[in-house]
Amino acid sequence: MYKSIVADFSKEAEAYWGLVLCRYGIEYVDDPATGKKVPTCHRSSFDSILENADFDQACENADPIARRLYRDEAKTIENIRKGILEVSGKEEPYDIFICYKETDESGSRTIDSVIAQDVYDALTEKGYRAFFSRISLEDKLGTE
Repeated sequence: MYKSIVADFSKEAEAYWGLVLCRYGIEYVDDPATGKKVPTCHRSSFDSILENADFDQACENADPIARRLYRDEAKTIENIRKGILEVSGKEEPYDIFICYKETDESGSRTIDSVIAQDVYDALTEKGYRAFFSRISLEDKLGTE
């Protein structure tokens, strides 16, 4: 959608910023401790957000206040990206990645998470190294 907007409105800074957030898998979520919206990275990249062409366009086309906000947010996202690469670089490779939804809208554990746990148990019993966030991330801090 953002590509369509940029095609029609090539000076729309917010559309370029939207492209950046999509490329880096950024979603803003509520921080339970502060209530503020904080960026959460749903995928990572080896490429720096600060060197992204869409980020450059967002800054170039933005007013001074928005430009400062984009730069500040990009620095925060860049630190998250670097942290993800640092943590993941210390991990042994996994044979299998198990993807599932842990909780439903009410915060209860989903049926899928129970099935995923059974799949994880069966795979590890057979000697596979499976990534299952409930277990694989239990020794990581929230931000990690």
